[in-house]
Amino acid sequence: MIEISDYQEDWGIQFLKIRKDLLSALSEITNKVEHVGSTSVEGLCAKPIIDIDVIIKSKADFEPVKSALLGIGYVHEGDLGIHGREAFRCSPGGVKHNLYVCLEGTLPLLNHLTLRDHLRGHSEDRKCYGILKKKLAKRFYDDIDAYVEGKTDFIISILSKYGIDKLDEIRNANKKDG
Repeated sequence: MIEISDYQEDWGIQFLKIRKDLLSALSEITNKVEHVGSTSVEGLCAKPIIDIDVIIKSKADFEPVKSALLGIGYVHEGDLGIHGREAFRCSPGGVKHNLYVCLEGTLPLLNHLTLRDHLRGHSEDRKCYGILKKKLAKRFYDDIDAYVEGKTDFIISILSKYGIDKLDEIRNANKKDG
């Protein structure tokens, strides 16, 4: 079931707690941990799952980051079809979140940060995106792939304003059958 909640003030607090644990485990490798996704945008409704990007400077940093994350209970899930982003699943019982390790400058990271920053600064787009998300969640309540695909045109329209290349990669990754 896709659940969309109104914005919750504690999402930021939950992120800071997770970030503190991540930085403690990763301090020798990186100090870049970003709250991304809809829970990072004040006033925006969202699935109540915190999205987090750990940013690394080089591919050589991935194995030490992976090892540190495995050491604190994360499970590596691979790139899940998104080149330039590695997904990790958290242990059950804690704050529900998605964790991604992204190489600095890659398209998935640029997508996350640009969309987040745009929605933080543009209330009308934030409002439209919230309406769209609620509509899609109601229509595709049990089909996350259709829900994601339904948001794609909106996301692409925002990213295209910033001259981001390779938007077809994002579109293809978000296709239900892709």
